[in-house]
Amino acid sequence: MIGLALHNYHDTYGELPAPYIADENGKPMHSWRMLILPFEGNLYDQYDFDEPWDGSNNRLLMSQRPDAYSNPRIDDKGGETTTYQVIAGPGALLDPVATSRKFADAADGLDATAIVAENFGKPVIWTEPDDLTPQQFLAGELMENAPTPRRG
Repeated sequence: MIGLALHNYHDTYGELPAPYIADENGKPMHSWRMLILPFEGNLYDQYDFDEPWDGSNNRLLMSQRPDAYSNPRIDDKGGETTTYQVIAGPGALLDPVATSRKFADAADGLDATAIVAENFGKPVIWTEPDDLTPQQFLAGELMENAPTPRRG
């Protein structure tokens, strides 16, 4: 569902969302998860972009996490956190300072480019603009606390 929402965002705006929207001092205020919400459900209209992700109004939405951000591999129904994070930073397709974030910018092609990962090591509140750096992704930090694969 997240991948489809990213594709719909790209088709609508001609580029991928920024990993976050920053305030005038460069502090992350709003996550990419909020930017793709129009393609996920109706929470977008309730979100207030004039306050930070954890502001008084936006805090009320934390308990309304969309199903797309619930990980079926762990028991987190009704939770506020998500394990789904983008890989953001220098060298990533979703570099916060990049002037272009298009699928065509994936130098190795989309089939060889990671954009979203499951970070079991540090789940975040689904509205929080906190994601993985390319270094964290490559170091495998996201697999701490990962569920044991089922057999049989």
